[in-house]
Amino acid sequence: MTPARSFWHVLPFDCLPSTNRYIKEHWASLPDRTVVWALFQTEGRGRLNRSWISERGGLWISFLFKDFVHPPDILQMLIGLGTAKSLESSFPENRFLLKWPNDIYIQGKKIAGILQENLYEPDLSACIIGLGININNPLPSELSAQATTLSQIVGTPLDLTQSLRTILDDLEWQWVNQDAGRLLHEWLEYSWIQPGMVVHIREEIKKQTFVGTVVEVTPTMITLQGDDRKTHAFVAGDIHILNIQT
Repeated sequence: MTPARSFWHVLPFDCLPSTNRYIKEHWASLPDRTVVWALFQTEGRGRLNRSWISERGGLWISFLFKDFVHPPDILQMLIGLGTAKSLESSFPENRFLLKWPNDIYIQGKKIAGILQENLYEPDLSACIIGLGININNPLPSELSAQATTLSQIVGTPLDLTQSLRTILDDLEWQWVNQDAGRLLHEWLEYSWIQPGMVVHIREEIKKQTFVGTVVEVTPTMITLQGDDRKTHAFVAGDIHILNIQT
């Protein structure tokens, strides 16, 4: 069943190679705020083109933005924060946190991931934001220590259509009512990574690793201070918390 929407234009599919790829191939003919929803992805991808296991039971969607009421960096922040707040509102006994740069965690395990792709032809033409949430889908045993699902957290299977409807309703409210300053303030409140934490970061493109104390974190950059007291800024990377300074 397709959720009845007006603000969002939902296109449901049983199976796609990738919801992000579908939008990249059809964006010109799709309206602004299209949401492509697939029950199963055969070639789901995450950041740095990593495989994203997208079995039936998870919520696999991608958003298309073309009118740019909000710039792309605000759009990703809005989707990430809005999703975390929506999940927390539905399951208030749990705390959902944003793990820099693009994941949502609960109880120290990943439950959702976000992938943003901007299209230029030659100027910015479209922004695509993929969102994958582990809900009822099975997880490989080798990921049990790093990832979890909502059904595992709450102890019962959940209705995917209702889950999608709730998240889209909450994101619509976020879109209409949020201003950039308040959005950043709330994003920082939901950020798992905070100043004073000692973290290890691996920057994949340059193959660099670094250990340092967090000086500042924003949705687009993290600044660390090393043992040499110099600061180093990163715009992406895999990050692991080593300890929290007191």
